Amino acid sequence: MPVACVISIGCQLRNVLAVENSGNIIRRIKRGELSALAEARAIQFFRDKIENIGLFAEPVVVVNGQNKRPDLLARIGAEEVMIEVARAEDSRVRARIVDKLNCIAALISDIPFGRSAEIYLDREPQAEEIHLLQNGIRNACDSGSGLHEVENLGCIQMDRLQPGVVSPLPKDDIVQVFVAAGEYNGDSNRSILVGCPFEDDRAKSFLNHEAKHFSKEHCNLLVIEIGGSAKSCNRWAPLVARQFHPNQRTRLSGVMIVASHLDPEGFTRFDYRLVRNPFARSPLPDSLLEPLHI
Repeated sequence: MPVACVISIGCQLRNVLAVENSGNIIRRIKRGELSALAEARAIQFFRDKIENIGLFAEPVVVVNGQNKRPDLLARIGAEEVMIEVARAEDSRVRARIVDKLNCIAALISDIPFGRSAEIYLDREPQAEEIHLLQNGIRNACDSGSGLHEVENLGCIQMDRLQPGVVSPLPKDDIVQVFVAAGEYNGDSNRSILVGCPFEDDRAKSFLNHEAKHFSKEHCNLLVIEIGGSAKSCNRWAPLVARQFHPNQRTRLSGVMIVASHLDPEGFTRFDYRLVRNPFARSPLPDSLLEPLHI
């Protein structure tokens, strides 16, 4: 393991050990649970940014008559904020789209093409539209290399990539997932790449899934850990903001979008963007916002 990673993990564990009731997080980290590592990075983030914060792991709250355990309780002076941490890679929407993209790759694998075929979708296709993609790639094969449009679905790029190389076209979509097949029918000289934007469903899925951990009586913050940088945080923010409405998700006070990376010395650095819910029952306290310069 690189020295930088060892230093980073050591810093995260030190911060976790400073959290009350953190034994279960430690056990989950030892088991290699990625969600626990995301919680450890969130703990490090808040302890780095807010000097007087106190954190308690897995507090018990009552939601619709049932006991629930958000990941963290943050205390800042007299204020309390419940925190739930989610990883972007855990999205159920992502899993569904990956399955569909794999199916698309399998469906077109029997169509003869050159060294590579790339399918870039503008949206998630419906089941009845798959045949349009099949027809589109057949037409693209007949026409040869280059970019070919598939009406109302996206485009197909033929013979741009070297086999096994993932180098997607630049797109303006917020977030994309790509499924690449290293081989085509056992021939390592051919490859398939399928891409699709997540669109708003991804942010909506996070907020709906995590809402069950939050009560109406508390100030609640959802932390979404994403890959990338400050640019990625800025791209996620409008997706999240569009999910807030006067009569929906009012128990959620805000969403913190966080991206982390290691600097050359092995220390974790954070980019972040907070999206406040203007319709929240309990707005986020200034004691949380001010240290974050928000």
